[in-house]
Amino acid sequence: MTRTTARRAALVVAAAALVAPVATSAQAAVGAAPTASPGWSVSAHLPTGSPSWRGQDLVLSSPGGTSKTVLGRVGRGERVVDVSADGRRVLTVDRRGGDPRVVAHDTTAGTRSTFAVSKLEQVRYLDAAGSKVVVVRGWEETDRVVEVRSPGGTLVRTLHTPRRGTLDAPSVISTPDGSKVVLNRSGRLRSVDARTGATISTLSGRTGYSACAPTRWWGTSGLVATCSVTSGSLRGTEQVLRVPFVGTSSRVTTTAGGMGIGWMDAWAHPKGTVALSINGCGPATAHRLTAGEPEIALGVPSDHTEVQTVVGDGLYHLASGASCGGPGTVRLARHDLSTGRNTTVLGGGTVSSVAVVDMYQ
Repeated sequence: MTRTTARRAALVVAAAALVAPVATSAQAAVGAAPTASPGWSVSAHLPTGSPSWRGQDLVLSSPGGTSKTVLGRVGRGERVVDVSADGRRVLTVDRRGGDPRVVAHDTTAGTRSTFAVSKLEQVRYLDAAGSKVVVVRGWEETDRVVEVRSPGGTLVRTLHTPRRGTLDAPSVISTPDGSKVVLNRSGRLRSVDARTGATISTLSGRTGYSACAPTRWWGTSGLVATCSVTSGSLRGTEQVLRVPFVGTSSRVTTTAGGMGIGWMDAWAHPKGTVALSINGCGPATAHRLTAGEPEIALGVPSDHTEVQTVVGDGLYHLASGASCGGPGTVRLARHDLSTGRNTTVLGGGTVSSVAVVDMYQ
């Protein structure tokens, strides 16, 4: 949950397909929070010994955990999915019962707005400021819709409907200014105008790779996408491609991974690419990949941690004493990719979810 990295009208074919926002507003506790920067995080945290009726705290933490500010409180079922570049706006989702509910928190104003979305696949901020959100809804390639909404849930514009083609992966990423969105339309990754939904450019693909899902930016020259391999020796696995804005895609991962299932994400780092190998049970395993050298598993226990993202030298993960998703307290930790040092960013209870401010946001 991490995060990612930098943020991103045709009419919907049938009016019945639109999800009418159910907006509410409520006051939230406000702290005197510092302005965040890359590596800062916002977590949903339940302190040790909390009574059953108590909600989770929204906690803004510095990369090393030396600064912690409670921004407000959210329900037990809410999960943090995104944060603005300054750490002041936070998106959470509550999937308990009925349609999922998206909650947009403005911690400076001390308000939050809630709206329901049926068949929600993804929601994130469209831009780094958190002024709008982008919603992907629909469970099948042929019925998915991509919408831009206000933080209160009001429909601003529709970027994709089935009339434009299939949406082959239920994920999108957007540029920091919110002017462009990258999505997989009709089998190809495309850069789309966030004002109209029109295709600006079609990005390069790779033969035998399908259902490519854009996951994050790769610096300022392109993006990373996770794809299903349909032919060759890696058939049946998931692999990560680096897709430039101009030029030909290249493979970030080239093996079946430790469990033979493939890879689910990757980040650039000066000491070697960091990639997540898919496991059969429990969270993915983080490896360092260097050309011409064996894969090196990083010092982050695979069955006791869930990697969230990599920002700079920091690999952020939720660490638990339990194996394979078992019960137990969970802390937010940072693994320094240069020194190998592990630091607890937020402990003393259970962190259910986190979003980390990214440098390409």
